[in-house]
Amino acid sequence: GECPLQDQTMAYGPGESRFVEDKRHFEKPIPISEIILLDRERCILCARCTRFSDEISGDPLIEFIQRGNKTQVNTFPDEPFRSYFSGNTVQICPVGALTSTSYRFKARPWDLKKVSSTSNCSSMGCSVELNVSQNKMLRILGEDNEFTNQGWLSDKGRYNFEYLHSEKRILKPVLNNDSTNDISINESMELISNEISVDDNSNISFIVGHNSTNEEYYALNNFVENLNKVNKDQNMNVYLSDDYLYEGFFQNTDLLGKVQDLDSVDTIILWAQDIKDNLPTLYLRIRQAVKNGKKLVIFGHTNTAMKEIADSYFGQEIISKNLEFNVEISKIPNFNELINDKNVLAIIGKSSPIQNTNPISNLINYLDKNSNLKILNCFSKGNTFGALQNIDLVKGLNEFINEFDGSKNNIVFTIGSNPVNSSIYSNQIKDKLINANFVVSLDLFKNETTELANIILPTTSFGEKEEHLQILK
Repeated sequence: GECPLQDQTMAYGPGESRFVEDKRHFEKPIPISEIILLDRERCILCARCTRFSDEISGDPLIEFIQRGNKTQVNTFPDEPFRSYFSGNTVQICPVGALTSTSYRFKARPWDLKKVSSTSNCSSMGCSVELNVSQNKMLRILGEDNEFTNQGWLSDKGRYNFEYLHSEKRILKPVLNNDSTNDISINESMELISNEISVDDNSNISFIVGHNSTNEEYYALNNFVENLNKVNKDQNMNVYLSDDYLYEGFFQNTDLLGKVQDLDSVDTIILWAQDIKDNLPTLYLRIRQAVKNGKKLVIFGHTNTAMKEIADSYFGQEIISKNLEFNVEISKIPNFNELINDKNVLAIIGKSSPIQNTNPISNLINYLDKNSNLKILNCFSKGNTFGALQNIDLVKGLNEFINEFDGSKNNIVFTIGSNPVNSSIYSNQIKDKLINANFVVSLDLFKNETTELANIILPTTSFGEKEEHLQILK
């Protein structure tokens, strides 16, 4: 653990301590969750961790217990510190009383090389500081950025890095026929080149994941364009491995908002997946805005964690009645008073993979006519925005299934995605890949999709390359 308070004392304090009482002794450390350890002897009862949990994240699972000189920070009996945001308490602890199991005693702070970066854990694009020692990433810290995460991170974004050093990573090209054999890069490129040029009347499909960079999506788009120039008879398509993909509202750039618009609008309209699960740092920003007096209106999702702080919630019954079949938005109870002539930020995405997007469009058109509207296109996964902006035409996985023609020579590339195990269409996609003539998979690890590939190629991950990502807007 780090102790900024100790640093201040060393720099500006007395040479000897004024403390003359007996020091309290506790068992050290004790686990308060699977990833957080508490050293009660270090704790100065400053209440930073308890205030964060109560006031910022809204899940007061850690609190002061007992009284007098027995006062200590702890969780409720038999209740672990199961918060989406528990790692933030470690970062803000001024004495190192709270530490994480992934970093404790791994390195001294002054031994670390520190690099500012952007998390690709969600489309929020949280600012982070990567801490590296001996060419190994040891921890990720949140960096203060008023445009995105304001220094906070979810535990998913903070601790999702140990896979980088796994011994199971794919490091060499693999020929995956009757037996699995490592081959060279040149050999793999030659095999792929021969397959692409073997048939002029072939379908070439690219199923891409959501964690590639803008540069990688741009390179893929150029690759597809050049293949089309060489052979115009080949049919080439790019599909994004995201069941929640929709067209969004990118065309009218005047309507595009920013995350910090949450601080200035009157009303927030939310129609998307569960924000706490999928965009946890945006969830913190919305909570803060509501605490500061903004009105929150939720459409669609029945299980969202934001319902408890919303001013109004409109479920499927109202959506079907007023937005889908008979467009009578003005008849939605108490809705007009929240949006008429008000500054409105609409956070818009599909609340389920099979969401009909027509009601969303109807709502946006109504808001545009009756309020001062800004829109946040809400994609939860990584760099979905980068894919949409750098690839000329991106389709969904359902279109891949519909457009797969078994009578043609089908060549499929899967790039940083595992659609055989991560989609509502997984069974159909698996059938298509089994029936494809040639499959190339680019990934970090072997998975259900790479098992069906003829050639497996290694890729680089977050923190291993210079990159640009397109964040929420």
